[in-house]
Amino acid sequence: MTPEDKERQSKRLKREISRIREKISDYENAVSLVSSLQQWFEYRWGIGGRVVPGRLLSFERFTLWENGLRPDFVARFKTPYVLCGECKKTFPSGNGRRKDALQVAAYSRRKLQAKPGEPTPNYDVLLLVDTDSDDAAASALNDLKKDAPNLAPVAPIVILGYRLTEERIRHWFSVKWRRHDGMNSRFSEPNVVDQPDQEDLNKLIVEPTRHSIPLDLHALDLTDRVPFINDDPPPLYTLRRVLIPALNELLTDDQRDTLATSGRIDMSLTYDVITKVPLLRGRRFPERYIRDALGYLVKVGWARCDEKAKPPRYIFRCDLRMIQGNLTELLTKKEARMVLSPLRRRRRQRAGTQQLEIPFDTDTPYR
Repeated sequence: MTPEDKERQSKRLKREISRIREKISDYENAVSLVSSLQQWFEYRWGIGGRVVPGRLLSFERFTLWENGLRPDFVARFKTPYVLCGECKKTFPSGNGRRKDALQVAAYSRRKLQAKPGEPTPNYDVLLLVDTDSDDAAASALNDLKKDAPNLAPVAPIVILGYRLTEERIRHWFSVKWRRHDGMNSRFSEPNVVDQPDQEDLNKLIVEPTRHSIPLDLHALDLTDRVPFINDDPPPLYTLRRVLIPALNELLTDDQRDTLATSGRIDMSLTYDVITKVPLLRGRRFPERYIRDALGYLVKVGWARCDEKAKPPRYIFRCDLRMIQGNLTELLTKKEARMVLSPLRRRRRQRAGTQQLEIPFDTDTPYR
């Protein structure tokens, strides 16, 4: 391999590592944003709310509607009022742009059923995007409305640009409503409250220049207790936030001693044993998040699955890197190399070379 080839390969590897880490960071920010909104709703309108208590009935983070619709959250208020929330950092170009617009429009076409003796709730869709993407989101929805009227939005869609602002002591999400090409709606009225002298979402968010949603200790605690949203997380995120801490809890004192002296142990565990550790007890999130992370560990060679066992068992080759190391640093490089390896093989096959492919890693314990 020439020096130029090595340099190109190094640049591709760095770009792939950056892409993987950005995806993890975007998911972390989305979880923090939803947690901050939930905490803000509860602070103002929850059972013990400081402003108008008892208005918030529920805040659901893992709703599954018909046709596979999975909004990031659904908040229900006593008014009656329902707010369906979706977080998207950006609105891409091409087919991805239309796909995202169709998803948001599908949320707005959902018909809510009123409870017996009650009026049909007001219903809005809240679309949260990066401040630099609110124009693109409005434009995509407007194009959908023109090109496919039968798929166009029905319920109001409120687009808010958001940005995380960080200071040494305080962190918060700054949200801003802007008028976009006639597409961006105000919140329905009434929404969270039903008295004209009370501050509703329009008075708090739409009419001011911007509004701050605090990312405070209460929101961070909520993020720790519910570290997911209704989108599938990157497996490495689940490993770092949930699975590896759970394995750490399951280590016995003897295993810790062995790990400290020899630097490596094997752990044989079933799925049920892993998910019943105190760390995960009572947490609500889809089962597939943990299973995907387990499959990822098998893929990168840090575990294997004995499917013949009843129930199936996962055998983890635990070392100090896995339990105490920087997983993001270790596994993003490994994942990036795994992504790029097939590309290298295809390029060599097209070139007609007969040279054997040398794997990137030779220290993985299982294959």
